[in-house]
Amino acid sequence: MEGRPEYPFIDSRYDDPRELDELQNFVEALKNWRLQYTVERVFYDSKSNLCEISIGAEIDDWTVDLIYALADEHIGQYLRGDMVCHGKPMADWYDPSAVDPGRSPSESSLPRNRLECRESLGDAVAEDGGMRMQTLHEGKDELTAAEQRALAGLEGESALAAWFAREGLPYVAICQQPETFASLFTGSVKRPDFLLLFDALGMIGVDAKNISPSEWNGRVFYTLSLDDELRRAIAFERVFRMPVWYAIKGRDEWLWISALKAVEAGRTLQNSATKANFVSIGKQHFVHVRTGDDLAGLYSQRIPGYRRVAALSA
Repeated sequence: MEGRPEYPFIDSRYDDPRELDELQNFVEALKNWRLQYTVERVFYDSKSNLCEISIGAEIDDWTVDLIYALADEHIGQYLRGDMVCHGKPMADWYDPSAVDPGRSPSESSLPRNRLECRESLGDAVAEDGGMRMQTLHEGKDELTAAEQRALAGLEGESALAAWFAREGLPYVAICQQPETFASLFTGSVKRPDFLLLFDALGMIGVDAKNISPSEWNGRVFYTLSLDDELRRAIAFERVFRMPVWYAIKGRDEWLWISALKAVEAGRTLQNSATKANFVSIGKQHFVHVRTGDDLAGLYSQRIPGYRRVAALSA
């Protein structure tokens, strides 16, 4: 989308043209699989001739395998954990045609039969990933619940980032890698997906959600986990002194609600099977946002009380 910032961030220590070419091809492959928001940074260390791929937090194993399968196709040498892996482009390094200025950046210099005949775990993972992605968008029947939630969440984050960019809003996407957050916060504080700046008012945290509503007696509800989501979001508010809002992806709008109002206006229930606590929030409590100007409605939202928030924070 025009005007949308590039993601993931790519970098070469010495701005080496070959390395940047490989990185760009890798990013384009991620985009084709709708996986660009699963990778936060791709850095080619020209000194060691190694590429480091920073994958976002809570990405499921098969998606990680697919990311590295794409890296195998487009990056000559990269790290996977502590293991150095050699991708297909490494053969280009020793092929004179690899430095041919007339060759297209995305055109492989490997023999066609090698491209067609190579069989590896990466190829199998890529093929399996393609079928899973197709299944996801056609019906989601064959994906596990965790895979559905993870991919839906990534789609929600991507859509909200695109909406921020389209509306010209000043935002920062927050890195979700565990090592970028102090270990003392682990399990007790949940960082939001974005920071959004309001002129003359300050900063808020925004957590993107891509969840399906429930309907009962003609009313529409959205649910958020009390322990994993809301309790930790409010802890973030208290520690960093910054309000946190949820933005839920709708068909043609975003539904916004503050973490505080979600606790106060919602109804606390418990899953009979897992005993997990969650909050059910009626759609009428959300601010309906279609354009950036609609965000003014966030500051007219009123909280019915603070009794539940006080109990939650005790």
